[in-house]
Amino acid sequence: MPIGDNSICHPLIYPFNIVATPGSGTLALSSATTFIAFSVLVRAAVTFTKFRFYGSGTGTVNSVTVELQADNGAGSPSGTALDTGTITSYGGTAAWRECNNFTGNQTLTPGATYWIVIKNTTSTPASNYPTVTFAYGLMPPWVNTDSSQVRHHKKSTTDGSTWVSAVGTCAAYMAGFSDGSWYGVPGYAGGYFSTSGVDRAYTGVDLGGVGVIPDDAWLNVVGIWGWIRRVGSPGALRLKIYAGTSLLCQSMDVPQTQTSTSATAVSGFFNKLVTIPPRTLIRAMVTAEGGDNTSNYYYLSGQFCDADYPQNAPSLFTYTRIDGGVATDTAGKHPAIALLLDAKQPFAVPPINRRQFNSMR
Repeated sequence: MPIGDNSICHPLIYPFNIVATPGSGTLALSSATTFIAFSVLVRAAVTFTKFRFYGSGTGTVNSVTVELQADNGAGSPSGTALDTGTITSYGGTAAWRECNNFTGNQTLTPGATYWIVIKNTTSTPASNYPTVTFAYGLMPPWVNTDSSQVRHHKKSTTDGSTWVSAVGTCAAYMAGFSDGSWYGVPGYAGGYFSTSGVDRAYTGVDLGGVGVIPDDAWLNVVGIWGWIRRVGSPGALRLKIYAGTSLLCQSMDVPQTQTSTSATAVSGFFNKLVTIPPRTLIRAMVTAEGGDNTSNYYYLSGQFCDADYPQNAPSLFTYTRIDGGVATDTAGKHPAIALLLDAKQPFAVPPINRRQFNSMR
C-alpha cells in the first residue's frame, strides 16, 4: 500500500489549497453612491500606509478616494473616515492599483476589524468609473459568508447607509501597514491554465507548482493532490515530485477513467514514503502517459496573483513547467496543487533529533 497502515486515514494537504471552481467577477463604481469595502483584521498597533487592489477603468478616472473606516459593531463600515488617500491617475488597463498617500496618523487597535472603502469621486461617475475585480470559487478562509469574518468585502449602492455582503466572493486587495506587513488576498482572478500549448501536460511535459519547504519542516509526503481537468484522451494521469529538476518519485498511474473533462480534485499516491527536508526547492507536477499539446492533455486551475508580492499569495506554489529537463517558472500564477502528507505522521523527525526522540518513547 502506498501509505502502509495509514491508508484508511485521509492524508493531510500541504499547503492548504484555495481553489474550488475558480472564476472572477467585477463591480463597477459607476455611481457616486456606489461604494465597495474590504475588511482588514489588525494584529498589531500599526498605522495604515498603503492599499492595493485590482481593477480597470472606463473613461477618464481622475479621482478615486480610499478611506480607512472602523467597524460599526455590526460587521459594516462606520461611515467615518479615520484616514484618507486618493488616486488621481487611474488609467483604463486592468492592473494592480496602489493608493499610498495616506497621512498615517491613525494608530490601529490590535484585534480590531477595520474597513477600506473605495469611492468614485470623479465629477461624472456614470461615464468615468473604476471597476474592481474579485475572485470566486475559493475556499475558506479566503472567502467567507459571514461579514464578521476576515477577508470579506461588501458593497453599498446607497451612499454607505446600507451594505450588502458579497457572499461567496473574495476581492483582490492588500492593505499595507507601517511595520512593512501586508494583509489581504492578492489573487485577482481564478482560472484554468489552458490558454495555450505551454499550459498543457502530456508525455514529456510536466506542469505544476514550485516552492521551498519552510525552515524546520521535515515532510513525509505520500502523494500529490491537484485540481485537474482532462481534454481528449491523454492516457493515465501521473503526478511527480522533484527536488529542483531531479525526480524523487512518481505516483502510481491514475487511470484516465478516474479523471474528468470538468473540474475534478484528483489524488495520486506514491508507492513509498518520501521525506523532504527543510529549505528544499520542490516541484509538484502533473503529466500523462501519452497525449499531445493540441487535443489530448491535462491542465490545472489556480489563481492569478500579484506578482510583485508572491510572499503574500494564498499558496506556497508558483506555476512551473518542465520540458526536456528544463524548468520555467511563471510569477503571478499559483496552481491548485499540493502535497499529500502521511496521515499519522505528517512530519518527520530530523536525523539529528532521532536519538533524543527514541529515548523519550
